[in-house]
Amino acid sequence: MTDKEENPQQLDCQKNSGFALWQTNRSLRFYEMMEKKKNRKLTWDDFLEIKYDAHYPQTVTAPFKSFDLEEAFHLDEKKYPDIADAIDVMKAWSINRSGDIADTNATLVYKWIYGTYFAINDEIEKKFKADPSYKIEYFADGVRRAKKEMLTDFGKLNVPLGEFQRHQRGDVNLPTSGGPDMFAAKYGDPYGKGQRRMTSGESYILLSKFKKDGSLPDLRSIICYGSSNTPGAKHFTDQMQLYVNNQTKEESLSKEWAYKHAERIYHPGE
Repeated sequence: MTDKEENPQQLDCQKNSGFALWQTNRSLRFYEMMEKKKNRKLTWDDFLEIKYDAHYPQTVTAPFKSFDLEEAFHLDEKKYPDIADAIDVMKAWSINRSGDIADTNATLVYKWIYGTYFAINDEIEKKFKADPSYKIEYFADGVRRAKKEMLTDFGKLNVPLGEFQRHQRGDVNLPTSGGPDMFAAKYGDPYGKGQRRMTSGESYILLSKFKKDGSLPDLRSIICYGSSNTPGAKHFTDQMQLYVNNQTKEESLSKEWAYKHAERIYHPGE
């Protein structure tokens, strides 16, 4: 994907030949970021900013579906007085649309995403098309459920996202940023009391700086847990803190570098 002005010209062939025809929240957010950086050369810091971005676009979309999701963040508090406070939280979040661990509006929104948006199937979508008012009521009912969950699980509506969204393995349990369909993609399963433990999304990350002289590139890498799957092993969880901090470690394709940094040198079978 490129800036809009640099997209390839459409060819006289099958329209979706190798390319999706719909937008995702990541693609829409990419356009927003590139618009601010247009007409200049991107720096390495620009690249990292895009890579680790944890925001939704100013108009969210429902990928692979055909309804307006943005309406969920513009419900009328006067029409739904019992959830007016939760609607206010949804609207407050929609100003910056952040997936930062410190964002206290995001947790309710994420509970709505997991419990209401992800539950939309083909049958529900057909009802949306047949009766647009049904969609608004469905969204409002979802906010009502999310509010109830927030009060049950946390006793309040404003909770830092990091308390809800956890990066956990073994004895290590850390707050983590990002979210579904963000550049910093994170998806989780139910965990603890009303929390989510991240189970998919970003995993192995390799950042490369290629050199004009053709020498080996500068590499930085990170894995979400560690290089070992053996509980209790040294490398079972040793990269988790770096991962949630959006940090990386040095990597190299150099044989000499590998020998220099090796913990143990041995022959297979030894």
